[in-house]
Amino acid sequence: MLAGCLLASACASKPLVPFSTETPPLMLAPTSYAGIVDKRGRFREIYCAVLDGSGGSVPDYRSRDAALTRVARAA
Repeated sequence: MLAGCLLASACASKPLVPFSTETPPLMLAPTSYAGIVDKRGRFREIYCAVLDGSGGSVPDYRSRDAALTRVARAA
């Protein structure tokens, strides 16, 4: 069964829409209406503090810009 899944996923086609940080949102409603709270800023703050505190000793150390992707804000 696992081999069948691996074979089927190996033949998967390319995505219809390539990845871009400028892709328009899929849902055109304020996030507060959907019960979503945007905590990306706080996550970035904590993540950067962990990187700074580790002194580069994290096994998968990358710069902040390489590890975190900035996405476009909705207008």
